[in-house]
Amino acid sequence: MAAYVDSAGGGGLTLTFGDVVTAGITTVAKLELDDLLLDGGFSSLTDPPLYYDIATTAGFDRELGVEVCVVFDVGNMMPAEAASQHLYHYVDGVWVDITSSSSHGKVCGLTTSFSPFAVGQPGWRFRGFLQPVDNGGTLNAMKAGAAVPIKFGVGGNRGLDILAAGAPSSSVIACPGGTAPDEVEQTVAAGSSSLSYAAGSDTYTYVWKTQKAWAGTCRQFTLGLNDGTTHTALFDVRK
Repeated sequence: MAAYVDSAGGGGLTLTFGDVVTAGITTVAKLELDDLLLDGGFSSLTDPPLYYDIATTAGFDRELGVEVCVVFDVGNMMPAEAASQHLYHYVDGVWVDITSSSSHGKVCGLTTSFSPFAVGQPGWRFRGFLQPVDNGGTLNAMKAGAAVPIKFGVGGNRGLDILAAGAPSSSVIACPGGTAPDEVEQTVAAGSSSLSYAAGSDTYTYVWKTQKAWAGTCRQFTLGLNDGTTHTALFDVRK
């Protein structure tokens, strides 16, 4: 077994060889944040992000492989997030999910080769919805025919081709009984819906143009992204 302890308090890493055939030297180096490595279809929830480069001159049984385990600080993660981290391995220019087990603050994976490894969560790190839209099942009230800026972040600039096919969409839902809607404080003029990105705030804005025919209904706005996730917000569309 080989072990690496992060002196900065970011966690540690252990390697457990199934069977060592010839002795050698194993090295582990913590990598700095690199956008080329970061954009791998997953988001890093650890602070700072955990990227390691592993190399060895030891000969080992590749059928048994090597177990790589990373211990990390759960920080401000939700319990479900802390227990569902994945371990990724950079192979031939592609990040591969090699996770074999994941628990609160520890994730392990099996590998037969070495190069960069990273701890992350599948999908982009969604930040939103941002004001003027409220989250958490809050009913947002707005006038039919108006346009509202739907603002959100996905952990960086991923271009404007981030929407899933047919997204976003909206559908009629039953208005929640006894729920006091929260007025949308900001609407914008827009001839049609559009998507833009602001680098300064790392924020996407989708201008959602409602229809006057929707007056008197409640609707669910569904934002589908190319990472396979969907995010919803509720609206009370008034006359």
